[in-house]
Amino acid sequence: MRIGAVPPLKAIAERIGLAKALGNHRQGRLVLWQVLARCIDQDSRLSAVRLAESHAASDLLGLDAFNEDHLYSPLA
Repeated sequence: MRIGAVPPLKAIAERIGLAKALGNHRQGRLVLWQVLARCIDQDSRLSAVRLAESHAASDLLGLDAFNEDHLYSPLA
């Protein structure tokens, strides 16, 4: 499992206040993951879920398992 890009991107998000603005609740962390995933790869929400699985995003961001359907509601 790779983690390479996620920790530095998360650190940047924390430094600029994005992580704090989104909050530490599940939906805020899901939105944060979508932002980080877009920085890594410009693709679909399904791709963001697959990327999370291969980059240990759930562990690094403290998220339970999620699928692409979970990524729609936080942006509504």
